[in-house]
Order: sequence, then C-alpha cells, then structure tokens
Amino acid sequence: MTEITFNYNPYTKAKMFFINGQSTSEFDKFFDTDKELMEFPDFFDRLYDKLNDHFALIFTGIERDYDFLEDSLRTASCRNRVELRKGKVIKVADSIGQLKELFEKMQRESPFEDLRGLEIRNNFNRVLNNQFEMAVVATMSSGKSTLINAMLGRALLPARNEATTATLAKIHDCDGMVGFEGKSYDAEHRELASCTPLTLENMNLLNDNKNTALIEIKGDIIGIESKNLQLVLTDTPGPNNSRTSAHKEHTYRILKDDYKPMVLYVLNATQLESNDDAGLLKDVAMEMRKGNRQSSDRFLFVVNKMDDFDPDASRDKSVEQKLGDVKRYLEGFGIKNPRIFPCDARLAKMIRQLQSGDVLTAKEKRDLNADCGFFIEETQMHLHEYSSISDSVRKSLSDMIEKAKAEEDEYSEVLVYSGVPAVELTISEYLEKYALPTKITEAIACFYTRLESLEIENKAIEKLNKDKAEMDKLAEQLKVILGILEKGDKAGQLKRRIEKLSVEEEIQECWDECNNDFQVRLNQFVDSAGVKVGKEDAPRHAKAIASQINELTMKFGVDLQNIINQIMKQEALTLKKEYDNYLKELIGGDFDHDIDPAEIVGSLASVTVDDFIDFDQYSSREKVGEHYVENTDKKWYKPWTWLQERGHWVDDYADFVYFEDVINEEIQPQVEMFTFDTELLYKEEAQKQIRQLKTNFIEYFDELDLLLKEKVRDREACLSDQGRLEKEIETCTRNLAWLDGIKKELSEVLSV
Repeated sequence: MTEITFNYNPYTKAKMFFINGQSTSEFDKFFDTDKELMEFPDFFDRLYDKLNDHFALIFTGIERDYDFLEDSLRTASCRNRVELRKGKVIKVADSIGQLKELFEKMQRESPFEDLRGLEIRNNFNRVLNNQFEMAVVATMSSGKSTLINAMLGRALLPARNEATTATLAKIHDCDGMVGFEGKSYDAEHRELASCTPLTLENMNLLNDNKNTALIEIKGDIIGIESKNLQLVLTDTPGPNNSRTSAHKEHTYRILKDDYKPMVLYVLNATQLESNDDAGLLKDVAMEMRKGNRQSSDRFLFVVNKMDDFDPDASRDKSVEQKLGDVKRYLEGFGIKNPRIFPCDARLAKMIRQLQSGDVLTAKEKRDLNADCGFFIEETQMHLHEYSSISDSVRKSLSDMIEKAKAEEDEYSEVLVYSGVPAVELTISEYLEKYALPTKITEAIACFYTRLESLEIENKAIEKLNKDKAEMDKLAEQLKVILGILEKGDKAGQLKRRIEKLSVEEEIQECWDECNNDFQVRLNQFVDSAGVKVGKEDAPRHAKAIASQINELTMKFGVDLQNIINQIMKQEALTLKKEYDNYLKELIGGDFDHDIDPAEIVGSLASVTVDDFIDFDQYSSREKVGEHYVENTDKKWYKPWTWLQERGHWVDDYADFVYFEDVINEEIQPQVEMFTFDTELLYKEEAQKQIRQLKTNFIEYFDELDLLLKEKVRDREACLSDQGRLEKEIETCTRNLAWLDGIKKELSEVLSV
C-alpha cells in the first residue's frame, strides 16, 4: 500500500505531499494553491484517480481540516480503498496570542511607516475583534433563561413561566470583568435606559418596558472560554413570543449566515412536542444538510429539565430512553445525527451562584443539597456521559471530576454531572476549531501582502547597487510610467471597463433561483392549509395562515439580502482584479488594496390578510349528521297522544369556510403582488449597490493614482541623486534583513 503524507497549512494554503517519505510535486496541478482544502470535496477521488492504487493518507494540519478529510472520505467513491491516519493534528488557540505579539512587535520596530500606520492597526484589530455570535433558541418553558444564568454564574435573566423574553438580549463576553452592565434600546436603536451594575431586579424593569426591543449586556460568561474572540450570546425570543418581526428575522439570519454562528436549541425534556418548534426545526435541518461538518456541528440541542425524570425505568423512562425519544423527535424534522446534550440547568445555576457568593433562598438550599446527593448516588444522572462530545471534551470533564473528588468538592463534581459544562466546553471547542482559523487567516491577510510588496520594492532598489544597466533601465521605465500616468489614457480605459461591467444576468439568475424556492415552500404550505373549517373559526384560521405566509416572506427577504451580498463580494473581487491588471500592465509588479463590500439592508413588503374579508362568500351549509328528537308531549296520562310517534330524526347542518377559495381569491393575489414588488426592489437595490461600489472604487482608484504618481516622481528624483540613492540602498539592505526576520517569525507562528 502506498503511503502519502499530506501537510496542509490553512493560513498560507500551502499543500505538501510526500510519497513513501519522498517529496513530490505530481499532485500540485490537482489542487489550486489559492483555494482552501475544504473547497475540494472530491479530494480523495482526485488522488485515487492519479495513483490508481490503494493508499494511506497521513495528515498533518489543524483539527478542522482533519474533520473535513474524514467527511470527504466518507462520501468518496474510493472510500473502501483508502485509509486516513492522523499525523500531527494541532489546535490553534495559541496562534492568536503569538500573532498579536508579533503584530505589536512589528508596529514598534518596523522601519516602514506603512506597517506602523493607524489603518493597518485598525484593520488588524477589526478582524481579530469581530464578534462571534451564539444564539440561544427555545420555545417557552424550556428553561432557556435558567441555562443562560447558569453560564453567567448568577441569576440575571428573568426565568418566569410566562413570556419573559419578548425582547432580544445580547450578552457580550468580557473575560475578567467584575459584575454586569446593561443598556436597553427601542426598535430604532435609541437608548432607553442604562444600568450599572445590572441585576435581576433592574433587568426585569428593562425587559418589561413595552418600548424595549434590545438589551445589550456586558460581563464575564464564566462558563465559556472565549479570550481569543468576542463571543456574543444572543437570547432570542421564542417563535411566538417576539415583540417585533425583526426578532424572528434575526433568528433566521443567524441560521443562514455565511460565517456559521452557533445555535443552542433548548428543548424541554418533559414537553417535547410543540407546534412552535416545527417551522424552525425544519429550517435548522435544511441548514445542517448544507456544506461540511461545520454546518451541523454548530447546532447543539440542549435537553433541559432532565431532573424531572425518575432514573428507575420501571416507573418512568430512563435518561437513555428519553434521549432516544428526543433523537427520534428531531429526526422527524429531517435533522440527522443531532448533537444532544442532556442537562439540569437549574442545578448548575444554583451551584454557580453558591460558588460566586450569591445568597440562595431556603428552598434553593434544600433543593441543592437534595439534588447533589441524588446526582452523586445515581450514576444514571451523570448527564455528561450521554452528551455528544469529543474525546478531548470528555477528558476535560473527567479531569474536572477527579480534581473535585480530590478536593472533596461535591458541588464542583455535581456541576459536571449537571451536563452544563459539557455544553460550555463544546462551545469553546467549536470556537477554537472553526472560528479561530478563519480569524487568523484574515488577520494575516491584513499585513502579509504588504510585507511581500515591501520586500519586492526593497530588493529592486538594492539590486541597483550591483547593476548600473538595471538602474538606467529603471530610469527609462519610470519616465514611461510617469508619462502614461500623466496622460491618463490607461486610467481612463480602466474606468470605462469598470463602467461596462454588468451583473444583470447574475442578478436575474439568483432571483429566479430564490423565487422558485420560495414558491415551492409557499405551495407546500398552501396545499396543507387549503382545508375547510367551521365558520366561527375562520378569522382565527385566516390569521394563522397569514402569519405563516408572512414568515415565509420574511425568510425570502433574508435569502435575497444574502444573495445580494454574495453578488457584491464577487463584484468587489472583480474590480480588484481589474486594478491589479492595470498595475501589472503599468509597472509589472504585484500590488494589493482593500475594498470593503457594502452591507445591504433591504426593505421588503409583507403579506397580510385583511380583517374585513367577508367569509360568508366562501362558506356553505353542509349536512354533518343527524340526531333523534323525542316527542316529549307523548304521555301515558294523555290518551290523545297514544297514537303519536315516539320521536323523529332531524338533520344537522353546519357552516364551513373553504380556505382553498380564500387563499386563491384573497391571499394569492397579495402574494403575487409581493413577489412582483420584491423583484423590483431586489433588482433596484442590487443595481444601486453595484453602482455605488463602482463609484467608491473609482474614487479610491483616483486616490491611489495620485499616490502612484508621487511614488514614481520620488523614485525618479532618487535615481538622479547619487548620494541619496546610496543611502537608500543601505537602508533597503537593513530593511530586507528586518523583513526576513519578521517573515521567519511569522512562519513559526503559522507552522502546523
């Protein structure tokens, strides 16, 4: 069997192959070096087609990419003839800290003003400090607020049975911060109130204000390690408990987002079946089926209130049986292999409160002591054992238990058994496995290309010291370049090419695809809704249908906005390539610049059912049965009634409304108007943003062109001044030595 060793660096995208220990380049042409490994779902089939023989692949890289290879092999046609082995598979948490230290060193010591400027620092910090969102989604009475409070280590969010989370709460994890602070905002993001410190009492006041749409909270989420990222935990209202449709839209946007934020879906172990779940779980299933393992790993299904079950299976379902029910329930919506985490959030919350010095009520103390003994004695209540966790997380939990036992700390031991730490460690693992590599790659892109450009420039100048002919040649080139720049013909050609760029066909294709998907989902719903109901229930049924259709249109709007964003990003890349080609033609070198594609916020219509629909015109009377009417006048003491019938049968009728007609005549026209208006809005918005992008780019290009002219003039002046040139050559020699050292340090940080 052939042994292939494969080393992959996700930051530089460098791929190195060794066959039986010998370096080889014969696979290079099969894999574009500018693409990430995850962009090759047919990875193993490509290799097998080349070798046409059984082989073992030994992988060195990061965990995320090893997971990808596992998934790729599972679907490969050659999977029975290939073996995947782990080489050196590393975690990436330490790289962020090392990268920050190197960047600070570069800022302090760099001889180049370009690398010390505010712009590059802002870009670097913007990338590394981007927030990573984790949404907590649940229906009412699932214990969602209790779970979040357990993670916070104190009772901060209201945990009442009624609808308490009608507002959106965003909790920003600030590691090391003492206490919490909060601000509330209305739907227009105007500040309503500020609370420092934030407590349960004033949190209730903020939440109960009917004008409150969003509460921003800052504090330390002690149960989750996120020092390398700005984690934002979003407590979302339940599907039928939102104050505004924007809350539902936010939840759906999280499901669809490209960077794949995490979603904690909290289920009530004692009450699984919920109509509120149906639509959202179907959407979750759809997103889990997309893409690679990250698409499914980001969804964690937390089954709360597991303490309500008696571990004696003869009287109640066992924990294992109940979790089997949960798995079947989720699979019923198309969710395959869900990651399930049973837990008792209330127990974890009480332990964390006690550990942080909060005062428990007398009842909480009794419950805590009873539950601790119960969870220690009943091994079936060691809930972390049933969680969908990795070997690494399982080891961490075992270490926590051993430490607690050694210190005779029953509370810390039971905290692990509650299942909540299993959730928290899995969240931290996801951040490290998927989010951090992306952050590192983006951070490097902020300055690595500048390092390379500076190196090219300084090498060119240094070379002049050794080659007089090269200096004369450069002087002539500079004159030509400056003449071209002054004349402006090439710049004009670039601008005209940019103006002619069109994405109308792409816009139309994307619209058609998105609209077809919307119509399929709409027709599926209409088919199921086109039933007859009692006339008295017609208004309620109509509103329910309208609500469902409104939700479909909201999702449709989010899909369209995502598509526009994708088109914009692609167009920005096209413009960048145009400018790169312009520079290559002009100078023959490689340059780089940054364009931030515009963010789209579209305003889309919604479909409603008017309250004044006349349901009489869609109703009819039907026979629904019959009943026997006794002749109550027939009595033994009334001889004249003796010959009368004892009673007779009477037909029963009821008024029904046929909603197929209501939908066809009342709702469908509104849907058609919605899609017509939306298409116009969508195309208008896309074209408007493309025009703005082109305008911004041309303005940016004009600025770059001025800087380029200055650069060329300065280089001309330098060449004509021998003393200055000699000093600059000496400076370049020192600069190159510095650049070489920084690049070596960077390579060490990025090594895998």
